[in-house]
Amino acid sequence: MGDNTDPESDPETQLGMQKVSRHVQQHLQDVRAALVSWCLKTATHDFPFSSFTSAVILSDPILTSIASNRCLASIHDLATLLPVKWVFLERYGDEILTLVRRMDDKDRERRETKKLAEQEAKHFEFEHRAAEKAAGIEKNRCSRLVHHAKENCIIPGMDWYVFEEAA
Repeated sequence: MGDNTDPESDPETQLGMQKVSRHVQQHLQDVRAALVSWCLKTATHDFPFSSFTSAVILSDPILTSIASNRCLASIHDLATLLPVKWVFLERYGDEILTLVRRMDDKDRERRETKKLAEQEAKHFEFEHRAAEKAAGIEKNRCSRLVHHAKENCIIPGMDWYVFEEAA
């Protein structure tokens, strides 16, 4: 799946006061492909000896409207938002809505998984930087202790060395 970097790519993003109501980018392509596949299967299953093509079941303007619109929740929404009257609305409307909802759920789950992975990566990076900082602080502390010990340490038999250096 492609990365969605612009605000419109995330349907949960608020633009002003209104939520984005369109499928975009890879998800739009996935929904459209699923609808085309459904249309072909439905035509071969329900109309095996018919001379018309699958485009009669779901014409391109209707398919495009359904694929791109994220706000379809009921048969009434379909009837209201489609650019032309769809004669198969009563027969296939619920099936189409279920298919689109399933695709939306998969996309939402994919985006949530990606978001969680990004949060975990940020958390790991934060923990790593904190550990590096703590290690640096400990190294400095040990270095100061060693330096302090060298300055204040009297080694038996080496007293004359310390005095000569001081003089």
